[in-house]
Amino acid sequence: MVWEPVLWTDAFRPRAGTLTRTIADTRAAHYWDPGKSLSTHILQSPWTRKFAVRGGSLGVVWDWIACYPPGMRWESDFPEPVVQDFPIIDSTDRVRAWLDKNLAHR
Repeated sequence: MVWEPVLWTDAFRPRAGTLTRTIADTRAAHYWDPGKSLSTHILQSPWTRKFAVRGGSLGVVWDWIACYPPGMRWESDFPEPVVQDFPIIDSTDRVRAWLDKNLAHR
């Protein structure tokens, strides 16, 4: 999970434990990206032109989820996800189904 400041309420790094309580899955790792560098890399990747991954007027990818199979590597461009969607709240069932199907053996 990569968290970036987007709204004015995101101006400061959340306190320890806040992010892990938001997504309390032990498989999740949480990162704070105050410079929004991940958004920049995502938006520079050619595959984003064919999906609804846009930075909007802020140039920031947010409230977006991407799933990758185990072993996926970030090479020259940010990798195209096998599942991607937004807003996250509306993607829960689709993502959970993909996780159950593809990561059940882990």
